[in-house]
Amino acid sequence: MKRIEPYGSYYLTKKIATGGMAELFRARRKVGLEGFEKILAIKRILPHLSNNRDFVAMFADEAKIAAQLTHQNIVQIFDFGRLDETYFIAMEFVLGSNLSGIMEKTAQLDTRLSINDSIFIITRAAIGLDYAHRRRNLQNLPLNIIHRDISPQNILVSYEGEVKLTDFGIAKAALTTSTTKTGVLKGKVSYMAPEQARGEEMDRRSDIFSLGAVLYELLTYRRLFAGESELQILESLKDPHIEPPSRLNPDIPMELDRIVLKALAPRPEGRYQSAEEMFTDCETFIASRDDFPSTYGFRNFLQIIFRDEIERGERQIREEFDRVRSFETNGEKTHPVVSGSSSPAPGQLSFLQRALGLFLRRRHVTIVIGALVVGFSLFLYFMPTPSRTIRKASTADDRVRYALFCLGQARFDRAVEEFEEAFKMKPSYANRYRRQLAKVFLERGKANLPGGLDMAIRDFERARRLDPGNHEPYFQLGKAYMKCGQYEDALNQYEQSIAIMANNPDAHFNLGYVFLVRKEYTSAAREFEEVIRLQPPYLSDAYINLGIARYNAGHLKEALMAFKKALQLNPKDTRISSYLNAVKAQLGKEGRARKGSS
Repeated sequence: MKRIEPYGSYYLTKKIATGGMAELFRARRKVGLEGFEKILAIKRILPHLSNNRDFVAMFADEAKIAAQLTHQNIVQIFDFGRLDETYFIAMEFVLGSNLSGIMEKTAQLDTRLSINDSIFIITRAAIGLDYAHRRRNLQNLPLNIIHRDISPQNILVSYEGEVKLTDFGIAKAALTTSTTKTGVLKGKVSYMAPEQARGEEMDRRSDIFSLGAVLYELLTYRRLFAGESELQILESLKDPHIEPPSRLNPDIPMELDRIVLKALAPRPEGRYQSAEEMFTDCETFIASRDDFPSTYGFRNFLQIIFRDEIERGERQIREEFDRVRSFETNGEKTHPVVSGSSSPAPGQLSFLQRALGLFLRRRHVTIVIGALVVGFSLFLYFMPTPSRTIRKASTADDRVRYALFCLGQARFDRAVEEFEEAFKMKPSYANRYRRQLAKVFLERGKANLPGGLDMAIRDFERARRLDPGNHEPYFQLGKAYMKCGQYEDALNQYEQSIAIMANNPDAHFNLGYVFLVRKEYTSAAREFEEVIRLQPPYLSDAYINLGIARYNAGHLKEALMAFKKALQLNPKDTRISSYLNAVKAQLGKEGRARKGSS
């Protein structure tokens, strides 16, 4: 669609797909306070189905179920409403492809997803599925969600390597209002569990079978159950005979065969009993391999094979932005949306009252236990120990010694306190021990880096101010800013780190990655060439990223040479073969184009 369609609080900017029951649009939420706006997807029931009570109830169930799920591996629902006698769901927009599209694309390029990438996708889908299975409502009652339609079409993968489950349209949960009619099968037949095909009771283990069927297809590029008709597939599903995937793909090791076949056990009791169990076995398998998968490696692969699609999608989004801006200047008015209720679920207060009553009924036991805990804590506090004897000493030197002791014990907060007390007692020590205090801030920041980014950044900045000649605080700040997505700041910090210590391959490698993200491919290639000159242990990764930079810069022959070198260094890394095939396919495509033009 070239024109902008106002739709309640949204602008519909592009029709993505139309199915038999609904249509999907890319959309923008109308500009709000301080220019706030958001790209999202709108799923809208086709007008002729708006009076179909069963379908409307199923559509509402999808919104109600998915709205309960807030997880990085599940597509987020933002709104559910009704406008112009039809219903819609506003959801997270994922710039990427579903698994079916990825397998089709790799097949066109005469390559396929590596074993590592396949396991990476399935583990992320399993994390999201396990979260949905375990989800409870505000009254702490299980929702008993079963997706019932796990398939390659319903696993989305963004071009950044994020994996997300979608389409809970036929999911079953305790809060649904629609019912499944007897004899009516819901879901894609080729991925159904045997009990689902037989019309028997289903549970979370049915979803695990479907996820196993997807894994089988990723590893073999052949659908597990296929036939001339759905009826034929259903018959084979009722009593399935499943061969190990290694019969179709000899690169699959025996342990991975075991994982797949356990997920695909005909009887639910023979399968993994939870998605977490399947995830754990997959992670254990990956840990035993020499080449460990990563989001970045998978992302780089997607960025290569979908380069044209990414550029086209980003260009379309920019054009849609301009059209929305142009449309808004005309002062068009739109109708309000009749949205679903967003009031809190009932029963919260009674749950808190019950919890309070339980506490009051057991208050005597609580008081006794509390007294014992307090008494034991006081005993431990006043019990003499060597470290406490040092801490209670009154001299500045003793304070410094105890601060260094705490640093060695990773008690960073206490170390900071002791240094500060020592500096108050003897101000000249502030300059004398500034590097030691910088070390405390640096180590505390590194400990906080996985989760507390703001705290980590503050500590790294303190370490940098105290010890400006040390490259390490700049390097750690670069890592922290990368985690925040602040690539401009990360770039500046890495450059300062390199200015102090030019021969640090880690800083050059990370700086090269920042340039890749910023699409400054010539600069990225320069950094990875420097990493290669410094010969670190991860040399093959440097060649891979050099190849990616050369490829995106349009230097296909240089990219091919870099990938070949990476393969020589690490022949077990299956990603490299995929990169090589993608580059060869592109070279062949350009060669055919040149012949056609001549």
